[in-house]
Amino acid sequence: MSRSVPLESLVEGPGWVGIMSQWVMWKVFHLGEFLDPEGTPRWLWRRGQQRPDGLKAISGIGYKSSSDHARVLCKRWGIPYVALEDGFLRSSSLGVEGDTPMSMVVDPIGIHYLADRPSLLENMLQNPHTLTEAELATARALIALMRSSGIGKYNNAPDLSNDDTLGRDKPLILVVDQTYGDFSIPGGGLCEADFIRMLDAALAENPDADVRVRIHPDCINGHKKSCLLDAALARGVTLENRHVSWASLATRARRVYVGTSQAGLEALIQGVPVTCFGLPFYAGWGLTDDRLPIPRRQARPTLEQLVAAAYIRYCRYVDPLTDQRCDVMTVARQLARQKQQDSQFAGELTVLGVPRRRQPAIRRLLDSRWGRVKFTRNSADLMAAVAREGGKVLVWSTHEPQDLSSHAAAQGIPLWRISPGNATTSLILKRNDSDEQHLVQVRGMPCSQQQALEHHAQPNPRLLDSCPRFRQISRYLKGMFAL
Repeated sequence: MSRSVPLESLVEGPGWVGIMSQWVMWKVFHLGEFLDPEGTPRWLWRRGQQRPDGLKAISGIGYKSSSDHARVLCKRWGIPYVALEDGFLRSSSLGVEGDTPMSMVVDPIGIHYLADRPSLLENMLQNPHTLTEAELATARALIALMRSSGIGKYNNAPDLSNDDTLGRDKPLILVVDQTYGDFSIPGGGLCEADFIRMLDAALAENPDADVRVRIHPDCINGHKKSCLLDAALARGVTLENRHVSWASLATRARRVYVGTSQAGLEALIQGVPVTCFGLPFYAGWGLTDDRLPIPRRQARPTLEQLVAAAYIRYCRYVDPLTDQRCDVMTVARQLARQKQQDSQFAGELTVLGVPRRRQPAIRRLLDSRWGRVKFTRNSADLMAAVAREGGKVLVWSTHEPQDLSSHAAAQGIPLWRISPGNATTSLILKRNDSDEQHLVQVRGMPCSQQQALEHHAQPNPRLLDSCPRFRQISRYLKGMFAL
């Protein structure tokens, strides 16, 4: 299991951190872990002329209008404002779907998406020589993992199929859409109209290519309005709105055009050339084709140094399996493991021979956001039905019908065998005689066998704290019964 990662406080002195946003206080599940080096987060209810005792800083979400009052109080009381934002490896699903962030940014200087002022991240990138060799080694490992697994800030979509010919018959150019009203757009020196200019430039500069607009996931789901949807339709540009991961699309592209989206950073990590029409934090360092100047960014960090500063130093992480602070690789591996399981069990899974009492537990172990588990009995027309769906068959190894293997082979259907593992929350999956995989979960998330053992062996700190009270109650009850 991950161990708590020590961090230095970004705000000097003892005290506590005030929170004025109900969303931050009640919806950021691991707020105490993210802000622990600075102080315990508490609800700030006294907002008059005098600063409450012990208050050392106020924290809120970025520099949006919702945090204006907090910044006014910080100026009045002479204390720092600490900006919070989602980290660059956030979660398995979208934030609008309510998924808890695994990483957050804590910045007492500015915030990374505002190019009109410095930020903690920009100061780090101005001095790339301060990054240690250990941090650079971790950055190289992270880049390799992101390239092999395709993980990114959000990980709610499967990869593009290898059979898809996108970008192979004709060069592909991707123009990245953003949501209308995204605060990083004016923060990066753009307005919504500049996105139309970016689309026209991509069309003019790449007459031989298949130019497509990648619609933002929130716009695909109808949660928010798009900056480029109407312009793309008016110009007859193909919309790339399929529910597939960004990394699997970006690797097919010859070039990616972005305004201020983090998609540009993830494309850089995948080794794809990026053109920036705005000023995101990764622009202006010589790694991108920039259409706006930012003279104060004089350093020339490498991609490894950029990743080390952004993902390792700037972001803070919490392991969802332990609720403790952890390093970037712990979260990255967890996201990759979740995505791998979702991909493995995508599509229709037909499960045979499982006793009814075991079905709920096995359904959880085989669960995939991109698939469906169906328990049924063997029948004469079962294999034909599975073949039509393009699905897979899983069978409880001790209840396998005699002719099942031959029927599956005749229909070209993958046949996997499952059997109980060492614990009630584990399963052994065999795809062939030499391939054995242990499926283990903790808190409904896939994990390794070692993580599961450590999780169950590690006592809950709150439970340990309550032991003295239970002992007192036990002594009291023992005395009562003795009477």
